[in-house]
Amino acid sequence: MVELEEISPYGIYYLDKKPIQLLEEHFRGNILQLAESLVPVPIDPIQLWRLNFHHQPNTGACSKIWKECKVIITPAKHGWTIQFPGIPNAGQIFYIHQVQRLWYAHFQEHLWLPKKTKPTPPKSLIVEPVVISEKIIHRNRTYMNHTTIHPEDQPYYLSWDSRLLLRSSDFAIWRVSEKSPLFSHAGRNWGLSLLHGRAVEEDRIHAGKWLRAFLSS
Repeated sequence: MVELEEISPYGIYYLDKKPIQLLEEHFRGNILQLAESLVPVPIDPIQLWRLNFHHQPNTGACSKIWKECKVIITPAKHGWTIQFPGIPNAGQIFYIHQVQRLWYAHFQEHLWLPKKTKPTPPKSLIVEPVVISEKIIHRNRTYMNHTTIHPEDQPYYLSWDSRLLLRSSDFAIWRVSEKSPLFSHAGRNWGLSLLHGRAVEEDRIHAGKWLRAFLSS
């Protein structure tokens, strides 16, 4: 449920577990019933990327420029911190519709979901499975056989900088850090914090076991 004062035109919410952007037709019915059906969308790098924010993989922050003003949204212990030029901490927010309201309040510009196309997250947010090249056997320069080898999906993928762990089935992304440690390896603690998707503590523990085995291999 979303509080009435948190509902605004063109706001992005979950409705029936799918992201929607509220348009005029959504306000023609029972607004109270609509409020009970909506679920706020938590801020994460992929959701911000869909609104044309640029992800900074080294810090986890996301930024977007309006004219000469650069707005930075940085992950904090609780929620996300808003930064403006000369203002390192303008407050904390938690949901995508709050980002939209803040942006419109300052710049009188709406942030829109992309048109009905399937977005491809940037490489800093996802890791694609390794593709094994085709194996072609020749004998005396004569084509004899052609075999394409398809690698099996792994249950998890670790990003190149060891900052993100992705689950391939029932898609979820965890941030890898020393917070909420699950195990110790190579002189440091390793923990996982959910960034995107749906997962419970048991899922986090299973992911941690895979990560420990992967790092030890």
